[in-house]
Formats: sequence, C-alpha cells, structure tokens
Amino acid sequence: MAWIDDLLKQDEVNDAREKVYIREHLEGEQNARLSDDNLQFMLDAIAEYYATSQVLDQKPDQNGEITVHGEDIVAFIIQKNRDEACLPLATEDIMDIVALDMEYDDI
Repeated sequence: MAWIDDLLKQDEVNDAREKVYIREHLEGEQNARLSDDNLQFMLDAIAEYYATSQVLDQKPDQNGEITVHGEDIVAFIIQKNRDEACLPLATEDIMDIVALDMEYDDI
C-alpha cells in the first residue's frame, strides 16, 4: 500500500510547513510556550473537526465559499484536550493557532 505511505508522508510534510508558518507568526512568548507536540495536537484536532463536523458539506455561497466559525473549532480543541490530552493550552493560544491555520489555508 505505497499510496497510503505517500499520503501519510505528504501530510507530514504539509504539517511541517504549516508549523513553520505558525512559528513565524506567533509572538516570542507563545513560541516558547507551545511545543511542536502542542502544535501538532492542535493541527490534528483542526483536521478532525473538519472531518467530523460536516462543515465542509455546506452548500457554497455565490462566491463559492462556505462559512467556518473559528470559535466552533476552538471549542472542539478545548473539549478534545480535556478529554484526551490535558496539555497546558491557553484558550488565547488555541484561538491564535486556529486563526493562523485559517490564514495558512488561504495561502
């Protein structure tokens, strides 16, 4: 199943690029506070939100866009962290990562 390996490798490369983008746009204090594992947890949670929330099933508007509410993604990450990871993540940091993820996806 080489195609699965290729897909996983590409996902890993994309996540690495996004983490570089995020680190370039975070303030110094946030960069020091958030580990790569913290960032990866949040990126994985964002991907899970999109995969499970049906937000991508919306009918696009006349401009071909759908509405995504960042606060819903933040709430999803907070709940997932409580349930599974218990990482020391501040709500403000999560909000900033979600905003940067949305920016990155628009590039």
